[in-house]
Amino acid sequence: MNAADQLASLSWLRDLPGRPLVVAEIKQKSPYGWSNPMPWREQLTICEAVGDIISVHTDPFWGGSWAHLYAVRRATAKPILAKGFHPSVAHVEAALDILNPTDWVLTVGWDGGDYWERCWFETETLEQLGDQHPDQRCVWNARDPRTGKVRPEAPWEVMAANERRHCLPTQGHPWLCQASLIRGARNVIPRTSAVLIGQGLYEDAPTP
Repeated sequence: MNAADQLASLSWLRDLPGRPLVVAEIKQKSPYGWSNPMPWREQLTICEAVGDIISVHTDPFWGGSWAHLYAVRRATAKPILAKGFHPSVAHVEAALDILNPTDWVLTVGWDGGDYWERCWFETETLEQLGDQHPDQRCVWNARDPRTGKVRPEAPWEVMAANERRHCLPTQGHPWLCQASLIRGARNVIPRTSAVLIGQGLYEDAPTP
């Protein structure tokens, strides 16, 4: 399926309840057996059409690299989320050196330290999610990125943990991005601020 055909199957993204940000991912492969035959520039066409932000892998296990991040940054005007484990300050700084000031870096298992305001923190447990400051941009991945296994937590448990970060009634809901296993509007957890969609952009049309 080419980019034009695939875009026709993604119209549901424009009608999500609450209109969360759509983070559309350029995804070459998964270490768990999936690969994408579509060239990344054609993927970029899809991501620019449906996404508010474009996610780009830096980890080679997902077909990413620093060079790939550099190439995509120069090929689009959209904001970018550099996606990877980025386990140290040096990794975060390497990404920021490539990105624009309005771009972001995803970190897994830690908040990015002094760079926390530029990071989306992918928490690994509900306890870790609930302990974060309400100003921290957090991500909940329905899959464990280290193993590929689906996490057992129900959507209501995720939102309950996220609401524990809530401080004042006037502040609204703490910011949370939902990632993985999103194939249609029915998979989106209510009150999420953003949805990150990778593999689901390049598969058969979902059932909203």
